[in-house]
Amino acid sequence: MRVLLTLLFAFSLFGCGEKQECTEQADCADGFICAQSGSCVQQSCSSSLDCPIQTWCNNESAQCEAGCLNDRDCLPTESCDQEQQQCVAPGCRDTVLDCNFGEFCDSVSGRCVPAGGFYCAQCETSEDCGSSNNWCVRLGGSSQTYCGVDCSGGQGCPQGYTCGRVRTTGDVTVAYQCFAPCWEYE
Repeated sequence: MRVLLTLLFAFSLFGCGEKQECTEQADCADGFICAQSGSCVQQSCSSSLDCPIQTWCNNESAQCEAGCLNDRDCLPTESCDQEQQQCVAPGCRDTVLDCNFGEFCDSVSGRCVPAGGFYCAQCETSEDCGSSNNWCVRLGGSSQTYCGVDCSGGQGCPQGYTCGRVRTTGDVTVAYQCFAPCWEYE
């Protein structure tokens, strides 16, 4: 009986589908808001927290709309382009996390770029590696020798490479080089 009375009240307020006109929130029933259009509309959200991911709450219409107002409206792997109100996949931010083997993250362009140069280049002598600070070394169980690239000054290595030390037989460190298991990528 209570539900029936509530429905009758709602129908009397809104005239069986006709929009109720309003000038302030008090003119509208519970669950409805007074929109800028001057009519009461059913409220589906009061904040973006009430909306599905990749949507936002339009406070004027109290409806969830596609897009975003901030990063919280997007998937964790996306950010909000607030000017366009669209969720977008950001470019790379970190070489290790965002790039493929042999690439660096160019934070200015947001793109992963090939390292190029002498990384994993086959060599016979260190002179084949382009710089007096790059060494031709044999890694692990490989019979082939590859260029290491100098990282002694704290330079970063591309994705998949590690800055490691080159030692002599007497365990004296003579250089730091970016190394990778190059034979696995031939």
